[in-house]
Amino acid sequence: MITSSVVASGYRPARQRITTETKAALAAMTVQPSEKRIFVYDVAIRSLKAAGLWSKLGWLSLLAAHDEQAGRLNLVAPSQVMTAVNSPGFTVDHGFKGDGASSYLVLALPPAMGMAAGNAAFGAGVRTGGTTVNPLIGQVSGTNSFEILWPSNASSRFTGRMNSATAVTFGAVTSRAGRFVMSKVATDTTSGYLNGALVQSVAAATESDLSTQANPTTLFRQGSTYADDEVSFVHFGKGMTAPDVAAFDAIMTTYLQGVGAA
Repeated sequence: MITSSVVASGYRPARQRITTETKAALAAMTVQPSEKRIFVYDVAIRSLKAAGLWSKLGWLSLLAAHDEQAGRLNLVAPSQVMTAVNSPGFTVDHGFKGDGASSYLVLALPPAMGMAAGNAAFGAGVRTGGTTVNPLIGQVSGTNSFEILWPSNASSRFTGRMNSATAVTFGAVTSRAGRFVMSKVATDTTSGYLNGALVQSVAAATESDLSTQANPTTLFRQGSTYADDEVSFVHFGKGMTAPDVAAFDAIMTTYLQGVGAA
């Protein structure tokens, strides 16, 4: 029986049942979430493991968090935390927002996030599309920038670079808002997905040597351009198939609904 004295002593029912991975993430958070939020985190992580997706992820940040430091954590490896530069905006349960002028978040180099030749995926959940047509994901320098995501460019096309210095373009989109994924599970094809569904698979651009990318990946910045979208999650890792992307999208949607970001 859980009595008031047991609760006062620090007993937390939800924490007795969570996975090792959830416990590690909680231990890295400077502000602890509520019991309900712990459950939402744990359901997401359990679901990713059950779908065989957790092992494919090298970086997953659920930016729609209860606290900005928790949102910047890499849940897959909680010792890794995104660095905020020039104060990107943060709204509890919604995520981070660039200012389109100077603010951004810094992650890591692609190989450190599990990405490899012919086997890579990355993406972001854009809660609210911004006013710019600039890339959302990129690097500090435009030189040797191999992983870039434009939710919608100046031609209203979903575009990006995947392990290459050359961009590929997918279908037309009507908004920068949505859950975007770029993936390749072979060297000859790159696929773009929106909200869990395939937009288009195109012939892949010639792959570059990822070890020559000198600068870490950034959110809200590519070279001298900046984006002002509001982002609820971001992920990087090994390639995802169409069923993988659909499953991942469903899990992220459930998480976002659980915290009120959807």
